[in-house]
Amino acid sequence: MPTYPSSTPLSKLSPTELTSLHSLLTELARLHSTSDPAINPLDLFLLLSSDHPDASVLKFLRARSYSPPNGLKQMLQTLAWRRQVGILELSGQGEVGVLRDCPEILYGSTPDPPVGYIWGQDALHRPVVWIVLKSWEPKRIPREVLQKHLLVFFEELKGMAGWPVEGAMIVMDINGFSLTKHMDMQFYKFFMEITQSHFPESLGRCLIYGSSYQTRIFNVLFSLLSPMIDARVKSKIGFVSKKEELGREFEGGLGSEWVSARYGGTSGKEYVYEAPPAEDLTTITDTAKAEFARGREEEEERALQLLTKWVDLTNAWIKTSKSGTATDEEVMRAWREREDVGVEMRECWRRFMGCVKEGRKGLWERRGVLGGDGSVDWAKAL
Repeated sequence: MPTYPSSTPLSKLSPTELTSLHSLLTELARLHSTSDPAINPLDLFLLLSSDHPDASVLKFLRARSYSPPNGLKQMLQTLAWRRQVGILELSGQGEVGVLRDCPEILYGSTPDPPVGYIWGQDALHRPVVWIVLKSWEPKRIPREVLQKHLLVFFEELKGMAGWPVEGAMIVMDINGFSLTKHMDMQFYKFFMEITQSHFPESLGRCLIYGSSYQTRIFNVLFSLLSPMIDARVKSKIGFVSKKEELGREFEGGLGSEWVSARYGGTSGKEYVYEAPPAEDLTTITDTAKAEFARGREEEEERALQLLTKWVDLTNAWIKTSKSGTATDEEVMRAWREREDVGVEMRECWRRFMGCVKEGRKGLWERRGVLGGDGSVDWAKAL
């Protein structure tokens, strides 16, 4: 087995895990090549190319303990689910759709921050998602609206948690949580379902922060959800009750200037949502809309060509790897050719999504944190 460079997810795989990946990719390639109705080519391209293609596949494979049939089954279910809920259309609307439906989700309600936002990164360069449960009251924010926003949020989060970053750090603030004001089992079930089934391995670590009293209250909810949480996800969840404990979890990562005083930091600058420019909130001209539609068609055609090329090169790489007579250099040559196409796919995905969003940029793109090439620089947020 050749040694793959650290720039690829393959570098972390054992021989057995690599064999599992080969098996899943071989069957995925067969389904694509035979135009199996279980796979819509554009949907598959978007799922693969929103990250390093191998990293995208490995998330499903790891979530199913490296079982190729189970990993592939989950991938196919996710492809069907994404089309059913209209992920592409929701991504196109982005913040504008949320601002139209319920601005409070993004702005919060004084003095409370928004129910969920991204701010900073931990020692492993994972984006940190802060969830403030007391900021969501089902009577004020409709469940359906919050669910729709959650899907947009997860899609945007993928752009900041792609390879080589693996998953996000979540800090869930349960202080002020009330079973009477904030309890909505349907929403919490929805959250767990999409996290585990359709955005697998999106969780790197979860810290549930609250006083001992609040933890006892929250454990009522947690005990109800626990049977739905698989063992791999449970192993990533921890409880902390003191600010000092929370601060230690960020040593080597988030500096104190990033962490709000309410969480034991020294930040004098709290997270504040900044609305998009006025032109993003108005309907674009017919000419501009037609230009974006034309660009979308062109990028979609290019995407499908790249996907077919990547599938063919995947078959060639696997065949070379298993030939028994190929040298390590021949295997690496086949892998590099495939890897180069994967880079093109990622670039095509960015251009395609830019057309889908009709030029609108997300919050962290506007603030310069998320670069056009997918790079992340949190220093620009302070």
